[in-house]
Amino acid sequence: MVSKGTQFIFTPTEPVSNVRITTNNTDLVEFKDTVRLSCSASGSSLSFLWFNDSVEVTASDRVRITDGGATLTIVTVLRYDQGSYTCEVNENVSRFLFFSLTDNIRNPFVKSSNPPVEGGSVNLTCDASGSIFTRQWMINGVELKPSENIVFYEEKKVLLFRVLTRKDSGRYTCNISNPFSSDFPVTNVRITTNNTDLVEFNDTVRLSCSASGSSLSFLWFNDSVEVTASDRVRITDGGATLTIVTVLRYDQGSYTCEVSNLVSSNSSDEELSVGYGPEGVRLTISPSAEYYGEGSVVSFSCSADSRPEAQFRWFINGEMSSSTGAQINLYICQATNDITMKSSEASRTVYVTGINFPQTFIHRAG
Repeated sequence: MVSKGTQFIFTPTEPVSNVRITTNNTDLVEFKDTVRLSCSASGSSLSFLWFNDSVEVTASDRVRITDGGATLTIVTVLRYDQGSYTCEVNENVSRFLFFSLTDNIRNPFVKSSNPPVEGGSVNLTCDASGSIFTRQWMINGVELKPSENIVFYEEKKVLLFRVLTRKDSGRYTCNISNPFSSDFPVTNVRITTNNTDLVEFNDTVRLSCSASGSSLSFLWFNDSVEVTASDRVRITDGGATLTIVTVLRYDQGSYTCEVSNLVSSNSSDEELSVGYGPEGVRLTISPSAEYYGEGSVVSFSCSADSRPEAQFRWFINGEMSSSTGAQINLYICQATNDITMKSSEASRTVYVTGINFPQTFIHRAG
């Protein structure tokens, strides 16, 4: 007898329970922080989905979903990432976690309610874009305290002078911060350098930029054109140091270090001079001729490409020609540069006929 049968294998599924979200941070700073949300649960055959304010979260360049969907990582959070995050496990069980994002402080300002006049009253208002502010008022760099005549309102947003006096004169500054990000205005920008008088093909220059403030970014400009790294140009120390190796004449100019953060920007300048030459020495004679008669007035002019301007010296070496009866004079113009310690020269031969009296020659350097 032959018998046939079928089998049905039943595997019990453990119900989902104890869904829980943990995170490394719920108070985040825009452009700065990365957040990681981890979802855990009891049960078997678990599947995970993430939602932000009921909208499903999917992977992107800044959003990573790993560990089989159980972990959600958002890199360099933006203000649009804040909200209520839900972890849904096996479609029917979910828990949520809310995290908020603290904006960086942007566009701070101080404004006066009216022009300050002795004996009058005036309000100074300090505000900015962002969230969770704390404010500190300073006068001439010293913290300002309330008094009978000075009153703060709206968590120091408004500074009231009841009656202005000459003693109230000074520079008032408002520093704005929040518990998570604090950017202070850029001040005291300064450039230091190892050398400002440079020699082409010989020197290397290093410009270092420093400033007071927070979260500083640095940019370099040469005559308003941004300086970027190349084979001879190095930008290091987070942009604060600019090094130019084996300077060329084209590197000279006004260098600007621009320092900025989300609050403000400021800059400082340094002039670099690159010495070169002399080269291309040119000796010209006016009027131009092959022979000059006795008593002629002749002008000699010498020029050269040089920085700083070249210094010139003249040399004359004369002898009599037996074949022509003319005196042969070799005029030499020598150009020198005291910075590069180099010299170069040009020469012209002049024939003078009818030699009985000295001739008149005018030497010029330019």
